[in-house]
Order: sequence, then structure tokens, then C-alpha cells
Amino acid sequence: MQLIHVQGDVLSTPEDMLVVHCISLNARMGAGVAKQIEESYFVRNEIQMTQRYCPGLVVVHRGARRIANLITKLHHADKPTLESLQASLILLRSYLVQNGIESFATVEIGCGLDRLPYHSVLTLLCDVFFNTNIQIFMHHV
Repeated sequence: MQLIHVQGDVLSTPEDMLVVHCISLNARMGAGVAKQIEESYFVRNEIQMTQRYCPGLVVVHRGARRIANLITKLHHADKPTLESLQASLILLRSYLVQNGIESFATVEIGCGLDRLPYHSVLTLLCDVFFNTNIQIFMHHV
């Protein structure tokens, strides 16, 4: 695993780069990067039509862009736990390995509106993706 810190908007990554972010089970997507993704790619309806669980993972394709929606909480007003984020990241790791995907772009996942401790999330990413060749491009605005 390699964690690469990048300045700039996660949606400015090349279209063939998988973008990973967190949402709630109800997929409201009304704030933060989830709102930007909904406004750019209109993914909410497809997510809501998919059978989903919390914790969970729903990947949506829009042309060359793939968006991995990590479901880390039941309701948009809730806050996730490190445990729900970990379980969603484990599902993501399985998806990446099964599909031969070696990198993804994300924001400071779980740390913005969800307010998980940044250093705890970094430790979690390292633990989940340890012993993989996956590159994580973490975008900071």
C-alpha cells in the first residue's frame, strides 16, 4: 500500500480513476463531497435502486468514471464509527482486488463532515490496505 497526499479537488482526477467517498444508507448526498459527486454524476437514484447495507459499498459507473460509495452510517444526520468505516473499507479492498484496480482517489475520508479523527483514519487505511499494491491518492483541499 502506498498513501500519496495530493492538494486539490478529488473530482479533478483523471476520469479513469476510481473515486471513493462516504455516504449514508439513505443516500441523501446533500453536503460535502457527496453533494459534489451527486451534482456532477447524478448517482443518487442508482444507489437508491440498489440493495444496500450498512456498512456497505455501492459502485456506480459513469462513462470511464467509477464512484465507490462507502455506506458508513444509516441516516445522513448520523456520524459513522471507525468500525463501520473499517467494514466498508474491507469491502472496498475486496472489490479492488477482484477487479484488478490498483489505485483510487479519495478525500480525507470520514474526517470532514463525519468528524472521525484524521490520524485514526490514516491508521485504519494502513491496516486495511496493508500487504496490497494499492495506491491511495488522498486529496486535501
